[in-house]
Amino acid sequence: MDEKPKAYGFPEEWHYFCGRFPSLQGKLTGFFASAQKIVCESRVIAGPADRVVYFLGNACIEDFNEILQLGFNGYGIGALKLLRGLYERTITEAYLANKPDATERFLDFGDVQFYRAVENVLHDFPENPPLTEAQIAEVRASFDRLRSQFENKCDRCGHPYPAASWKSHYTLAEKGRPPHVEKGKPWLDHFVFPYYYRPTLELHATRQSIFSRLAVTPEGLLRFKSEAQRKESEDAMRAAHHLALATLEIQNRYFNQGATDEVDSRHADFLEAWAIPGSREVQ
Repeated sequence: MDEKPKAYGFPEEWHYFCGRFPSLQGKLTGFFASAQKIVCESRVIAGPADRVVYFLGNACIEDFNEILQLGFNGYGIGALKLLRGLYERTITEAYLANKPDATERFLDFGDVQFYRAVENVLHDFPENPPLTEAQIAEVRASFDRLRSQFENKCDRCGHPYPAASWKSHYTLAEKGRPPHVEKGKPWLDHFVFPYYYRPTLELHATRQSIFSRLAVTPEGLLRFKSEAQRKESEDAMRAAHHLALATLEIQNRYFNQGATDEVDSRHADFLEAWAIPGSREVQ
């Protein structure tokens, strides 16, 4: 007889979050029903900009689901690591929805990024090339074709240097604010530290990524904290839910779906879902 499949995860953590946020599960069910219709449903794609905006939106919804899987099981720091990518994808989706003409530059930068990855490997591990000689030659030819498009110039000497991003001199604060949101009013750029920079410190091999996992015992010794990271889970899931709502709004506006009332309802659900019982504010 086949062994019964084992359930992975920590049910006690699921029960904790369902008890702390009693309406969350139901509101998430409503959100994903709206996301399926507004973001993930098949549609006619008119060109590269439509494709990139559409598939970035789908990726954002999947990111949100992944963050929930980790967060509901108490892996809050793991959820924060994924939050960084979700934030970047969301604001890129918003930027390209506002400026579709930038799509080609966004796509071309993929060749630049791949070239840099290949050259770094070849420099550090020349005895173990990641591609065949013909493939490497093709990667270099693609980069040479695009090189001049992705160079900045030093303000003092005028010497060119490689651009760090496909958007010249961009900042996260400017990269994606929709036209209907006035400058100075809160939008995703106001959350750049908790949604992007804080998770980045956990994602990489940093001092923060070590210290956030340590605790001091009563004897004054350091130990690695293996228990559930509930505060980080809450932070990551709430932030991801906020970003996923932005994706609903971006997709609805870009593809003219006429679902503004439904998006507004999902925003109201968000506020209710994350309110602590007895409190009038989202924590």
